[in-house]
Order: sequence, then C-alpha cells, then structure tokens
Amino acid sequence: LRGEDRLVPGGGEMGYGIAPFVLRFHLHPDVQASLSADTPAVLLRTASGSRWRLRAAGAALALGDSVYLGSGVDMRRCQQIILTGETEGAGATVKWALRREDG
Repeated sequence: LRGEDRLVPGGGEMGYGIAPFVLRFHLHPDVQASLSADTPAVLLRTASGSRWRLRAAGAALALGDSVYLGSGVDMRRCQQIILTGETEGAGATVKWALRREDG
C-alpha cells in the first residue's frame, strides 16, 4: 500500500513561510510497533504474528503513545506513528509505503 500526502500552505496571516506539520497513523492496541535500527522505518507486528514495515520520505519518523476508542466504551492504550516536518514555499510532499514482510 502506498500513499502520498501533499501539504499546501494556506497563506493568510501565516503567509507562505515555513510551517511545521504532523501526520499521525494511530495503531490498534494489538499491533506492536518499533523503530527500525538500520533504516528509517517502523516495524509492525500484528496479534496474529504477521509483520509489516512502514517507510516514509519527506518527514521524520517517530513513535508515540495514543489512545484507542474503537470499542466505544473503554479507552485502551496504543501507539501511533508520527511523521513530522516543515512546509516551505509551495508546501511539502510526504510519501509512505506499507509492505508486508516475508519470513
């Protein structure tokens, strides 16, 4: 699965200067995430044992805590993938890809 997020400056009071941005991928509580030691990527493991790798270009990758509200009643702790960067001039483009890891 591949995606591309294009962030376009809005002008107005902030003008067309540098503006920080944050993109977030909230994960289900049953998904374990860790940063890859050798490449800028996040490794994901599902409850069934399948493994996935998320890579991104155009932003810095990090992990953070989040809250899952999908059950409607109970809040559960989970993780989120955080992509950060700055727009300049015409904006910014963040490309990302999620790929299943074999083995």
